[in-house]
Amino acid sequence: MKLNGEDVAAGVVGTVKALVSRMPGLGEMIAGWDAYHKARFERETQDFLKALDSVLARMGRSLDPSWFTTLEGETFARKVLDCAVDAQLADKKELFANALVNGAINVEITPIEKLKFVDMLRQMSRASLMVLADIHSMLSPDVRGPGRQPPSNRPYLRVPTSPARTRSMGCHPGSSTFFGYLPRYALESP
Repeated sequence: MKLNGEDVAAGVVGTVKALVSRMPGLGEMIAGWDAYHKARFERETQDFLKALDSVLARMGRSLDPSWFTTLEGETFARKVLDCAVDAQLADKKELFANALVNGAINVEITPIEKLKFVDMLRQMSRASLMVLADIHSMLSPDVRGPGRQPPSNRPYLRVPTSPARTRSMGCHPGSSTFFGYLPRYALESP
């Protein structure tokens, strides 16, 4: 029988908890802490399931469970579920539900791209994601890429090359950050 390091660590933690819980007062505190974490996990799980049901109801179809039994599907689902039950990411539950459903449906997207997308959802704030979505909808007709064919009467998007021009747009020469005018434009009301 081969021992797994995580299993051994969980066993040691459980043993230490049991020994420490015999101390007066400390046992009740540990039990309360465990109950708090369990209740929070259950609440976050139920909230995510409601968001997932809402997404599936809007789509009017169900997911194929066979994809989730593959290594790619299981890895993707574990990553999304880990993010979805995190209390700090509660405002993005619907986004993670959409990611789980779209990840299962869009099999032509590579697994690494799906995982990178979930990382992006996790790391960016909801407000930043909204600005990024506005920028995408604003510029997507002009961007040429796989599967896109913008109108031929429009020129390619041009990036200013002169240092004075990039500074006026809120960007320093040689910087790899986004131009400053794009987020400002997305946040200002017309």
